[in-house]
Amino acid sequence: MKRILLLCLFLFSAKSSLLNAQNFGTFASAVWITDCNTSNFFNTTGEGASIIGPVENTFTETNFGVFTQNSGTFILRGGEVKTFKNSSGNACSVRMNYRIYLESETPGAFSIIDFPFFEDCNVGSSEFPSGGPCGEGDQKWQRVIADGETTPFSPIDLTNFNPGNYVLEVFYDATGDLNSNSECNDTVFVNNSGENFKAYFAITEQPAFIFENPTTCDGSEGSITISNLNANSVYLFSYSDDGDTIGPNSITADENGNYLISDLNAGIYSDFNFIINNCTTTSNISINLTDPIVNPPTSVGNQTVCEASPIQTLTANATTSDGSIVVWYDAAMDGNIITNPTLETVGSITYYAEAQNETSNCISSTRTAVTLTINPAPNAPTGETTQTICSPLAVIFTLNNLIVNGANLQWYADLEGTIPLPSDTPLANNTTYYVTQTVDGCESNEYLAVLVILNQFVTPTFAFESELTICENDTVPVLELISTNGIEGSWNPSSIDNTQNGIYTFFPTDECATSFTLTVTITSPAIPTFNFENEITICTVAQAPILPITDNNGISGEWSPAVISEENGNTYTFTPNENQCADFFTLNVIISSFPSPVFNFGNTITICSGDDVPVLPEVDNNGINGFWDPAVIDNTAGNTYTFIVNNSECASNFTLVVTVNQPTTPTFSLPESVCFNSESFSLPTISDNGIEGVWNPSEINTTQEINYIFTPNSTFCTDEITTSFIIIDEFSISFVEKCENNEFSVEAIIDENIVGTNYVWMNENNQTIGSNSPFLNVTQYIRSTTETETFPLNFSVTVTNSDGCISSQSLSIENIFCGIQKGISPNGDNLNDYFDLALLDVEKLSIFNRYGRKVYSLNNYTNQWYGQTDDGKELPSATYYYVIEFKNGESKTGWIYVMREESR
Repeated sequence: MKRILLLCLFLFSAKSSLLNAQNFGTFASAVWITDCNTSNFFNTTGEGASIIGPVENTFTETNFGVFTQNSGTFILRGGEVKTFKNSSGNACSVRMNYRIYLESETPGAFSIIDFPFFEDCNVGSSEFPSGGPCGEGDQKWQRVIADGETTPFSPIDLTNFNPGNYVLEVFYDATGDLNSNSECNDTVFVNNSGENFKAYFAITEQPAFIFENPTTCDGSEGSITISNLNANSVYLFSYSDDGDTIGPNSITADENGNYLISDLNAGIYSDFNFIINNCTTTSNISINLTDPIVNPPTSVGNQTVCEASPIQTLTANATTSDGSIVVWYDAAMDGNIITNPTLETVGSITYYAEAQNETSNCISSTRTAVTLTINPAPNAPTGETTQTICSPLAVIFTLNNLIVNGANLQWYADLEGTIPLPSDTPLANNTTYYVTQTVDGCESNEYLAVLVILNQFVTPTFAFESELTICENDTVPVLELISTNGIEGSWNPSSIDNTQNGIYTFFPTDECATSFTLTVTITSPAIPTFNFENEITICTVAQAPILPITDNNGISGEWSPAVISEENGNTYTFTPNENQCADFFTLNVIISSFPSPVFNFGNTITICSGDDVPVLPEVDNNGINGFWDPAVIDNTAGNTYTFIVNNSECASNFTLVVTVNQPTTPTFSLPESVCFNSESFSLPTISDNGIEGVWNPSEINTTQEINYIFTPNSTFCTDEITTSFIIIDEFSISFVEKCENNEFSVEAIIDENIVGTNYVWMNENNQTIGSNSPFLNVTQYIRSTTETETFPLNFSVTVTNSDGCISSQSLSIENIFCGIQKGISPNGDNLNDYFDLALLDVEKLSIFNRYGRKVYSLNNYTNQWYGQTDDGKELPSATYYYVIEFKNGESKTGWIYVMREESR
């Protein structure tokens, strides 16, 4: 403890000479720098424990080293200055002036970063809150700009400058006053006795790479030259050779900033890593060193031929353009060397030509494929060696008429194939022709010999013609196996079917006889038609129709029985005469008595006036025809309607009696309107005139205007009715806060054109605290209660309008602030003696003098301050700054004047 105390005494004794010399000034300064080693303050002025940055961090004349352009590894972020002042001086602001320029060029103008006030000295502990010894009146001014900040300043990335050797030069100026504790009329400079504070650094470009490939295969003549390094500088350097890490090793760039990596073989070189003054630069470039390229041979061409007799020999050929020799293999990779790349059998083979350069000892990276193919000659065409052609007289046949199986046929007149014939060559009787085929471009080496014989055609004849028509199921002729002109053969089908149409073909066994075709058409028997259907009904004793012996289409025949009986029902059959291709006809006769017509509506109908009525049909349910008198039912008046049967019908007339009643409409006594969102009520289920039914909806909806439909339980002759209710719009309530005579009140404002007839004010305990007025005096209400009110205060008001509709609205009052005193005069006359905030729900009051020093504070303040300090000492007449913190989280600041009677 003694050692610390002595140190503090030393610091203050050192600073006392400054205080004696001037009333304000600076006693330490530093620049904040971020580089690859640290991010901290670098001291420009200060001694002992008063310095700002670590003792080893010195800015002036420091060479920070080499940085790669645009790497973001060297950044100026601002700095800090410590100032002092005594009661006769004042410190107002601090700035840092800086400029960056090439060592070889003339410096430019300075830029400015201002340092805002950071903190005062904690006099009680003689320490700054952020650390470091201090005395009364000492202050810190600081700005350290973080990444991403842009307002009011951005960090200065010094690596954004072009490559070169640079100077970073700074000085500071502080404004204040040497003889006033409130003015700012003087400026002091911290500038190293006019030389300013200078540090140095270098910027280099990103490394660049130039490479040379090896000159022989598997050789190590390759190299990589790296440029844009800092000349004559030492780097810790590593890289990757085909995935293996080389280094890190110490390398030195030459005077031009270059470094050569030599004796490299073919491979991939990447991940180049440079470290200088702890700054790492990594290049992601990948360099592929390759052996000399030898072009593959050029093929003279693939060879494809057809098999000859005897078979031929093919040889693969390829050439090179650079003097390389050609070596043949049996595979595209690896494989065996082939000394004689030939083909002497049917099939295909591929040889692969590789170029070998005897100078560079390199071979081509790929081989050139050459394919030799001998396609097989096809077999000779197939077919009958003797072919007979039957034809009518004067018809000329050609080689195209011979039947031969093969593709792309070629005919010859001789066995040796020396005399080719076109396919349209006319045939000569008893002559041999020779034919080959060509498949996939290859002609057969063998031939098919065909002997040609020419004969005449003959046509078979039969007892019937080539077309025959018969009636279904009639007798058909037999199909003979020998024609009438003696030609034998067979039929397909072998016999005629007398139930369906068919085609029957005779195939002769003699190849020079033509086939014969018989077309058989089967006709269906006609159905006799008469003026009556298959069934008729006649009334008893009515005259029966006569049965005709010829139908409507002229088919003649006989009936059995021949005459219809008028007393008994029976079945009568018409049989057509022979050779007419007609069918039987059957008639069923029914003898009927007099029935009564039947309808779905019965003999009586009762309806309500205007109801739908049935259409009177002209045919009853049993098919009896007739007409009505009257023809249409009147749905407004009762009547009798008669169905009169047609004379031809075997039935009696029918009578319908229609009764028409008048409808009843339900009536109700209901209101015309309801208040919006008022209590709902059910609609009555019995009308004023005694009709029971149901409503849909059954309850009044007081939020929207809809239709309500009453449906009677009895749907007979009672009307359904629809009604609706006018919804009186809900009105809104707003509030206006007012201060009059330092009293806070609230007025309830309702919508325009709405007349309020009653107002009821309630507190948050639902106690009525006011009525019959749109105004609530909150100040008077608070003063009237015995409780200590806590803000916010919650109230509600309920308003009834002239239509009897009610609307309620709540409000919350955060404070009843009506203005704060401009001053107090604590002279004991009970007039403006204290700072009164009793009704403002204050959490805390703080009072500051004009130097910003707190002189008084109190939690849960009401009216306790009358111009005294925290320890009860009387403050002088002056203007003081207050900060009021309310319990709702809000705050207010301002000035209040303390006026005391001056002694005369």
